[in-house]
Amino acid sequence: MTPLLQALVSGTTALLGAWLGAAIALSRFKRERAFDRRIDWYERVIRTINQTSLTLYDVEYASSRGALPEAMEALVKLNDLTKQVGLVGSEAALYARQGGYDALMDAVDKYNATRSDQRIAERDPQKLAQLAISIAAPSRELYDAATAALARDLPRTYRRTASGDHPN
Repeated sequence: MTPLLQALVSGTTALLGAWLGAAIALSRFKRERAFDRRIDWYERVIRTINQTSLTLYDVEYASSRGALPEAMEALVKLNDLTKQVGLVGSEAALYARQGGYDALMDAVDKYNATRSDQRIAERDPQKLAQLAISIAAPSRELYDAATAALARDLPRTYRRTASGDHPN
């Protein structure tokens, strides 16, 4: 083989090797970024659901004691948190598996169905107490079911990462 041909073959091989290595590294980087975004979403939605569930306890507790100003304040906070769950949940189509997505949307839809009752109850303290008690336990159960479904849906790679293995 002539020195010119040998240099050309060596240069072409080196260029192809470098290009292939860069393509593989970029592909892995993109997979890891997507994985990180997915785990971040799971953490955000579960954190928001748990805050919502705790606020449901506050609503129920304040209503059962007859502390209507506290119940009303907790109900306002609950509405804000439910909006947050809905906003974070809107990304569920990107990150969640079908079971987690369905459970989350079911919880948000059923809670939102009570919103017109909440507006009526805001004007009537007796109705507010009854409403708070009537929605708290079922809503908590729905949110707990959504959390459990999302936890089941967590990527297996996350469980491996948590135990010390690296994803992919």
